[in-house]
Formats: sequence, structure tokens, C-alpha cells
Amino acid sequence: MLLIFIGFSKYFHKTRLLLIGFHVVQLANQAVNTIREQIMQTYEQSSSPYRLLKFHWRLFLKNSSA
Repeated sequence: MLLIFIGFSKYFHKTRLLLIGFHVVQLANQAVNTIREQIMQTYEQSSSPYRLLKFHWRLFLKNSSA
């Protein structure tokens, strides 16, 4: 995304970088999912923690106050 901004700012000198809240949350979710997958690889597929991370991953992304 930054490379696209650099390309635009080359031609449009007054361009500003804008981060929309959705994209910030999306990047955070992708980071959590990547870490979850890395942790899953440390367990055997038949283990309880592996199955918890595999099938109940939405619990990690859920709002705790809801």
C-alpha cells in the first residue's frame, strides 16, 4: 500500500496518506490470524489446542465487551 502512495505522490504533490479504520482492523486481523497459524503448527493435528485454534478461531477476533 505504501508503494502505491509513493507512486501517487510522485505525480500528485499534495497527496496525503489516509488510513481508514476498516483497513487498520483488517491488518490487525490478518496479523492475529498469521500468529494463530504459526502456533497451530507447533501442535499435532489430533491435539486439543490445535483443534481449538482451528475450529474456534473467531473467538480470538470477537469483541470482549459484547
